[in-house]
Amino acid sequence: MIPITPGTLLISDPFLKDPNFLRTVLILCEHEPGSSLGFILNKRHELSFNSLLPNLMHVDLPVYFGGPVQPDSLHFLHQKPDLIEGGLLLSDGIFWGGHFEQAIELLKNNLNIPLIVSQ
Repeated sequence: MIPITPGTLLISDPFLKDPNFLRTVLILCEHEPGSSLGFILNKRHELSFNSLLPNLMHVDLPVYFGGPVQPDSLHFLHQKPDLIEGGLLLSDGIFWGGHFEQAIELLKNNLNIPLIVSQ
């Protein structure tokens, strides 16, 4: 069996009955016996980034539906550990989270940083 570790991409079974995960690709962020945390990468949210953070009206980032648990939280994936401290390495060059205020400052200064925002 392939080990399930952070950074693993999970593709839903085509016959999965759970509508929350139907036809989804999920990146695993944490995995412990009996508990896992990950984010759906291919299900765009109807909300825009600007509507979640109105003080960043000039930033037009897509927001993805992270999953059915804690839908009122905001998480991000990025590739810039040199600019955003505190992110957890998931896989080669992919980091989860970090200092949110640093990410916001980079966006305010129009620095193009690749983010996947998940709610």
